[in-house]
Amino acid sequence: MEHTEERIVKVLEKLIASSHAPQGRYSAKATYPLLRKKIFGRRLMFVRRSLAAAATIAILCAMAWWGYQSFYTTQTVSVYAQANIRNISLPDGTRITLNRYSSITYPKKFKERREVSLNGEAYFEVEHDSRHPFVVKTSTIKVEDLGTRFNISAYQQSPTITTALIEGSVNVIDDIHRKNILLKPGETALYNKKSRQLSQQATNRISDDIAWRNGSLVFEHCSISEVAERLSNSFNVTIKITDKTLSNYHINAKFCHKEGLRTILDILQQAGYFNYQLTNNQILLYKRTNSK
Repeated sequence: MEHTEERIVKVLEKLIASSHAPQGRYSAKATYPLLRKKIFGRRLMFVRRSLAAAATIAILCAMAWWGYQSFYTTQTVSVYAQANIRNISLPDGTRITLNRYSSITYPKKFKERREVSLNGEAYFEVEHDSRHPFVVKTSTIKVEDLGTRFNISAYQQSPTITTALIEGSVNVIDDIHRKNILLKPGETALYNKKSRQLSQQATNRISDDIAWRNGSLVFEHCSISEVAERLSNSFNVTIKITDKTLSNYHINAKFCHKEGLRTILDILQQAGYFNYQLTNNQILLYKRTNSK
């Protein structure tokens, strides 16, 4: 027994002797191990409780950090183009040209999938990454990039969503009806919101469809209803056709956006396609008696 333990035993013997305890029932040598066990047992319990508290704090800190990281990485950026075309560079290097009165939303930091949401029209030059697909979501369909340049027109008020492929390939997906179309360069995918049909067609008008990037409006054998829709989207106005027979007429024309809506309508009216009238913040197109 160590020197300190001998002193403790002597103290215990004196305590036992002074307490008038029955002789032989208690002894210092028998009591000391019990006392030591209680002392160290309490210390062990304290250590265990301290470790448990430390572990709990560590878990809470980890959860707080994870929550902070999740919040930060899901923060989004929304860009709205008013009367001017806007050019945007995304964190991954993808370049986007946003048409007038269009908007796009994307996260500050991309995760496994690079997803953006579009309302309106935009031209995409995607930085391809096979491990992290690039997806454009609209109100009803989504377009998954496979390394390409493409244009999407998805205005909320338009009856169709059009995807035109310039280079590479894209997969146009209708999740609701489990249908998809894989486009090749020079092809477009049309989604009709009313019939909910997704179709595919070859076209030689893609260069006209993306002429808006240079501030031009090109109409090559376009129906008046199509012209009205594109002018509505480009100038953020409501244009209504009052006479259904106007849909039988087609227009070939090219305009600069700087000419303004009133100038464009005046030129088309003078060409004999229709008359127009501005009323209640709407533009009404109606048939001329001498229409061609």
